[in-house]
Amino acid sequence: MKHLSILGILAIFALALNLYFAIGSNFNDFKQGFEDGQKSSAYDTQADSHGFRAEIRVTPISTPSDSLNLQLPGKTVKAPYQVSEVTCLIKETPTMLITIIFSALGVIVLSVYGVYCLIRVLICITRQDIFSRRNIRWLRWIAYGQLAVTSLSFLLDWSIEQAVLAQVSLPGYQVTGVTPIPLQWVSVILIVLLTEIFATAVKIKEENDLTI
Repeated sequence: MKHLSILGILAIFALALNLYFAIGSNFNDFKQGFEDGQKSSAYDTQADSHGFRAEIRVTPISTPSDSLNLQLPGKTVKAPYQVSEVTCLIKETPTMLITIIFSALGVIVLSVYGVYCLIRVLICITRQDIFSRRNIRWLRWIAYGQLAVTSLSFLLDWSIEQAVLAQVSLPGYQVTGVTPIPLQWVSVILIVLLTEIFATAVKIKEENDLTI
């Protein structure tokens, strides 16, 4: 049991480092996006009405005729290329704005409380208090909270994609959607499954203790 306490302490330390670097990275991304928006407003007067940056997937309608130069040893060769993704600014629709606000609030609340539950579980592990109903409650919050966050991300993807399909057209290409947010459905479902297995194990242990 002592090694579980050590692992719990290491997990808390790793979680703190991960949060530190994640907050720093997100702040830098926000700062860069804000600066890019300021530059876009300075160079393009239409940027005020098209303020959401989206990564859009496209496929060529016909064989692409554009080519680029490949610098090979002793010669230059022209090779065809095609565009698969473009970045552009789109206008936020009412549905998209509602989805963004709802998703952002949901992700923030679920993430903050999920981190709190994880810390409580790790503290219990360091105290060698593992098979308890409190841990089941906190682990379920973490597991189903992650499932809810993944679902909200999927909903956000869908709303952005609908706005893109209605607004964007690219000559010679067909707009097929947006670059999706990476969603770890398999990992989330596995976490939920392991949580329920743990809950069942705790229930069986309590029944055996009562029987004894």
